[in-house]
Amino acid sequence: MVAFPTGDISFHPLADLFPLIEGQQFEDLVGSIRENGQLDAIILLDGTILDGRNRFRACKAAGVQPRFEVFSGENPAKFVAAKNVHRRNLTTNERALIAAKMAGLANGSNQHAKREKSEGDVETSPCVSLSQAAELMGVARDTVVSAKTIIDHGSEIDIASARKGAGLRPMADKIRASFTPEQRAAREREQAERNASSNRANPDRIRTQQMHAEVWEQLRIAMEALTALPLPSDVVGIVKGNAARRRATENKCAAAAKWLSDFAQQWEARDGQR
Repeated sequence: MVAFPTGDISFHPLADLFPLIEGQQFEDLVGSIRENGQLDAIILLDGTILDGRNRFRACKAAGVQPRFEVFSGENPAKFVAAKNVHRRNLTTNERALIAAKMAGLANGSNQHAKREKSEGDVETSPCVSLSQAAELMGVARDTVVSAKTIIDHGSEIDIASARKGAGLRPMADKIRASFTPEQRAAREREQAERNASSNRANPDRIRTQQMHAEVWEQLRIAMEALTALPLPSDVVGIVKGNAARRRATENKCAAAAKWLSDFAQQWEARDGQR
């Protein structure tokens, strides 16, 4: 049995990325809840409101007892993005700024929560990577990088201009150009730390990177060996009169020819999908 809160409730950091409704829009919501009741439950995660901040505020204003449910999914960031992006007419700049703030937030519980993994071992919730935030908010990763530069190093005027539609890339480039050598070095360290943190939080990504590196190394060695092969005429002269060499050569050449044929087909199919 879940004991739901009865007083004021704090908002989850992921929910706070999105602006609250105000003015007439909020008054309309209050009137609707007063007349029709609360239609959609307020979603809680770790005792904070993950979705439904406006419904919670409107219930209090309307004198209606709020109705809660506990989040049962596995990806709070994806849930919040899906719930909010379609509700609001957000511009590309607004979505990029939200994604920039989302990157680095815990994606499992609130920012400071930890869960016990086993006795004597505490595992922190994984964080939303910058690439994941960009995908969830439907903007390019480079756009989010520019937005993050503006948030981290720009002025309040810069951020306000970005919200109003100013070009993010030119503004971010201008801010970076003003960096001192110390700021550039600090930014490089922060980027390295973010990459390392992202890798630690995403073992699948590490395995994929390792697999890609191994495949590339195998291909590189094979290509170097291929370009170092003797002339075909010399090979034919050496193996033609030797049955064992001929069989081995025919088998290896057949396998190589099949690999090259499969590779050519998949390469052409990949080009055709671009």
